[in-house]
Amino acid sequence: MRPSKALTVKRVFFRRGAITLGILITGIFSIILAILAWFGANTGNFIVLLGKEGFQKGIILSEQKDFSTEEPRLYATIPEGVEFDNITFTDININDVKQTDGYFFDEEYSTLFLGYTYYLKNNGESVVDITYRIEITEVYRNADEAIRVMLIEDDEIERIFQKADDPPQVYIGIPETINFVDEKTVYVGTITDFKPGDVKKFSVIIWLEGQDNDCIDDLQRGMVKIRMRFDIDEDE
Repeated sequence: MRPSKALTVKRVFFRRGAITLGILITGIFSIILAILAWFGANTGNFIVLLGKEGFQKGIILSEQKDFSTEEPRLYATIPEGVEFDNITFTDININDVKQTDGYFFDEEYSTLFLGYTYYLKNNGESVVDITYRIEITEVYRNADEAIRVMLIEDDEIERIFQKADDPPQVYIGIPETINFVDEKTVYVGTITDFKPGDVKKFSVIIWLEGQDNDCIDDLQRGMVKIRMRFDIDEDE
């Protein structure tokens, strides 16, 4: 009787241990998911960041023209409770975006686009060349199929990027666009001879283009996260 009883107790102990371990693993997994959810909700729909070497060489970012605050990373986030709906290019007041430092929200429309203006400065002591990349880091409900990314440099150079149409499509009132480099890379650009004290201004506008045949109802609840990263060229 005793050996049998001892064996039974051992089995019960093992089951209890397995249950405890399962609860512990589930708890840890839940905490990880909560952290990831919090991180995802607080990292913005559009992120601007510096590579490590750029930061070390004195390249800085700011939402203010006077650089009253300096950051190695900037975030632009769609306000909570506002769905990313479609709009068309001709409804976007580009001048208002360019004249508004930081995040811009157009209250005139029930639809929404993300507009964001910021500044890049060489606060270091050496002349550098910089490569910057605009990349899609996260997509939900294939929203990248109809997304448009407009990049404005120093209020003058304007480029609009989109995923290539298949088949090709004709748009009304929209300037010629540039196709994404690949599925995840929107654009790769360079800044040459960026001297100490030099400042560049960037305005970025992101929207779902309502004229795009890929802009279907499902995309209106979609989401795209995009980042723009600045890196010192390797030969510097």
